[in-house]
Amino acid sequence: MKKLVLIAAPLALALAGCVSDETGTSSGTPTTATTTSMSRVKNGPTRPPGGPNAAAEDLCVKAVQQQTNAVGVAVIGSEFSQAATQVMIGFPKSQAPWRCLVSGDRVTEVAYTGS
Repeated sequence: MKKLVLIAAPLALALAGCVSDETGTSSGTPTTATTTSMSRVKNGPTRPPGGPNAAAEDLCVKAVQQQTNAVGVAVIGSEFSQAATQVMIGFPKSQAPWRCLVSGDRVTEVAYTGS
């Protein structure tokens, strides 16, 4: 029994620093960027692109900036799936978030979610 405890304790400590993203993979360093279910996101707090979906988020920020000529465009949240990465974008003058889809290395859709 003592051997099991000695092996389990370091293993538990090593795994405590890991985070799992929406893809089911994990990394050894925690991230502050969190993914959120996009149906519940409102135009709220934003952040710069980063985390496991950083490349898609960066593409979407640029696409929304190009389409709107807005200042302060930033990421609200993102969600990865095998078909595409969905990124929700906001900026100060927007009444609702913008939805952007990235498949591979290109933006496939940019749409305003408000009416």
